[in-house]
Amino acid sequence: HVNSFVIYIGQGSSRHLSVHLPYGNGTIYFDHMGTSGNSRLSSPGNNDSLGWHNWVFLTQDNASPERQEIYRDGSLWASDSNAEPYSGTHDTFRVGLGTGGSYDNGTISSVKVYNRALTSAEITQNYNALKNRFI
Repeated sequence: HVNSFVIYIGQGSSRHLSVHLPYGNGTIYFDHMGTSGNSRLSSPGNNDSLGWHNWVFLTQDNASPERQEIYRDGSLWASDSNAEPYSGTHDTFRVGLGTGGSYDNGTISSVKVYNRALTSAEITQNYNALKNRFI
């Protein structure tokens, strides 16, 4: 599905956090619900976006300023330092959810969720530890 979610957290049609990798127009979207609105970080994808990559989607509250970041293969790919503080509840967590509630037939090597924002050094370290398994 071209409009698939890779990560979806929400309840029913209310999304609290979602990642489109990529959306139908080829753009990578990282959305989350904020306290006074929603934050969307996006970056145009390219032909190389669909091969194996290590993607990290980070939202950091309690930072000054609040931030949202996308890392690809251990390097910062897109960022927004004016993000809304994340305010979603953790209702339902889905990986690989497609349009209309069905799941995509695809391959995801691993998903990790942390209870804190990783540093850029930790993101790079994790990428370097795994990259030889998939490249």
